[in-house]
Amino acid sequence: MHRDYTTLGERRTATRLVRAAIAAGYTVSVYDGEEYTVKRSRNEAAILEALASTEEDTLVIRDDAGERIGSLMLIWGNDQTGEELIADYTDKPEIEALANAAQR
Repeated sequence: MHRDYTTLGERRTATRLVRAAIAAGYTVSVYDGEEYTVKRSRNEAAILEALASTEEDTLVIRDDAGERIGSLMLIWGNDQTGEELIADYTDKPEIEALANAAQR
């Protein structure tokens, strides 16, 4: 994650989100608005490093079978605390659980 463009609160929220997804057994792809910078990964460091290279990222979440469960849109710079980092997400219980875990 690019520290020059993120706040401590945003980094903490994003880290909790990625950890929750990995702990649930999901893979994460990072779309920066132009390209997928990480595809179907469970590597926390790689996922976090790919975040915040642009003003927004979309995390695409897939299950063990490779089926898309949903996505979460992250908008950087909305709020220093990180409470507004997740701007939108797929309305499914699995994705909502990840969003809730990130906000703790």
